[in-house]
Parts: sequence; structure tokens; C-alpha cells
Amino acid sequence: GPGNTEAGNIADVVAVRACPDLLGYTGSDPGSVDPAQVALLADHDALVVGLQQFRDAVAALPLGIPEMCATIDILYSRDSLMLVRADGSTTLLWAAPCTTVTVDGRDVEGAAVTSAFQDSLDRQRDDLDYTRPYDGSPRCDTRVTGGPARPGREQLVAATYCGPDEMAGVPLTDDQLAILRDAWDNPDPLGDDLEETGENDCLEGGDGGYLRVATDRSDVVWLFTNPCGYLRWDSWRPGEGAAIPTTFEELGIG
Repeated sequence: GPGNTEAGNIADVVAVRACPDLLGYTGSDPGSVDPAQVALLADHDALVVGLQQFRDAVAALPLGIPEMCATIDILYSRDSLMLVRADGSTTLLWAAPCTTVTVDGRDVEGAAVTSAFQDSLDRQRDDLDYTRPYDGSPRCDTRVTGGPARPGREQLVAATYCGPDEMAGVPLTDDQLAILRDAWDNPDPLGDDLEETGENDCLEGGDGGYLRVATDRSDVVWLFTNPCGYLRWDSWRPGEGAAIPTTFEELGIG
């Protein structure tokens, strides 16, 4: 069921970390979680500097939930934020889309608090030079986790091809990963191939599977194919992304 939605006062929070819903949207028994997935949580990046900017961003969030929540269907999620306080105590805050949480006495959308965390962690990664590489190769059922990975900033350390019917996936070889790394390190703006309706084809998904990639900061993110002839990375910010200038054909997969 729903988790804690009361953060209390966050003035004494000294670190924030994302805790993804490892059960996905199935409502499965917690005992069914893969222990390897649980072990990944120890490597998740935490926000430890710029916390006042995070507090200010949360304080500036609008009250309530967005109007669009009345017209869209949201998949149930247990995604949460762990708030670590100066005395060592922790608060797990359920931060799902289109739900309200109470922070410093204000009721705001849970997912908006998570976005404020991701934006603050994004700035921390620009300011601090540190790594904690993902260990091994991600599986196709590995949750997309971690922080705000950006092409050209975080480094790729592993990647797995996930075909339409593959769950375990096929890890990329060293040669394939070298090609993908070069493309990841040199992203291009997303194309703008508009149809008569104004829809952008370059934002559509393609056929033939996708890539699960892992970074030197233990992020796991997706790279998608699309009709515009490159792989696509989607940001945590709606509408933001980048073109990764390579294809499955160039990588020799699919």
C-alpha cells in the first residue's frame, strides 16, 4: 500500500537518496525481489551538497497536484526518497506522481519533490568529481535507477541489448561498447521531424528492442531506437533528451 507521505521539517536533512520501487507495478510480495537488485541500492548516489537549493526548490513548488492528474492514468509506484537527518535518523517519503506529500507543512506533489532532488543532484555532479561504477552488466529487468545521468558527462561502463522477447539480454562486447561510448560522449540535439499534426517522429520509439546502459555513477538508463536514425536518451525532465549518434546496425546487434 501507500507509504509515508509526511516529511516534516527538512531543515536538518543532510543527505537525500532515491529509493526505486523494485517490485515495479505488479504489487508483488516483497519477498519476490531479486537480491541482486536490492544490492544495487547500496551504490545509489546521494545528494550531500547544495541541500539549501533543494530545500528552496521544494518550498517553491505549487500546492496540490497538477491539473493533468485528473485526465491521465498513473501506474502505481512505491518510488520513494530517503531523507537522512543530522542525528542519523531517516525518513522514507513516498514520492509517486499525482500524489501529495507534506513537506514543511505544505502539501505538494510527490514526483515534483523527486524532480527537485534530481535537479539538485544534477548540479552536484557538475560540481564534484567522483565515481562509483556499476558492477557487472544490467539485465533487461533491472529497474531504471540511480541519478540524473547525462550523455557526455557520466561514462558508460556496461550495456545490454534487450530484444523484443529477451529478459536476460545480451551484454555488449568490448568493441560494441567502445562504439556506443564514443556516441554517448558526443550527443547531438534531438531531431525535429514534424508531421502535419505537429507530432515529432523523433520522439517515437522504434522497433527491434532497446539498450539498458550503466554508468560510472551506478545509474541504469534506457537508450531507445527511433525512426530518425539514431539512439535516443530521455532525460528525467519531461521533453528533454539527446540523440546518441549510432544505430543497432552500426553496433552489430538486433
